[in-house]
Amino acid sequence: MCQMRRILNQAANAAVKHKGSIFEILYRRLVTRLGHNKTIGVIAHRLCKLIWIILHKGISYEERGPAVPKDPSESIPRE
Repeated sequence: MCQMRRILNQAANAAVKHKGSIFEILYRRLVTRLGHNKTIGVIAHRLCKLIWIILHKGISYEERGPAVPKDPSESIPRE
């Protein structure tokens, strides 16, 4: 169990260093409130849930990235 936590924390550290990933965005949002170690723990927990869903349901993972429209004309106009 302890080895699994170490591996997930290591994977979380690697995931937050990947620019533009959803985990890097989550890290930047949480690190100011929680600090580095707790934020890595949160991301490791999300990775664990994600891995379980992938293995349990047999689906493939697709990185969605940040929620921004690809074409500026598709954005919702502000009033």
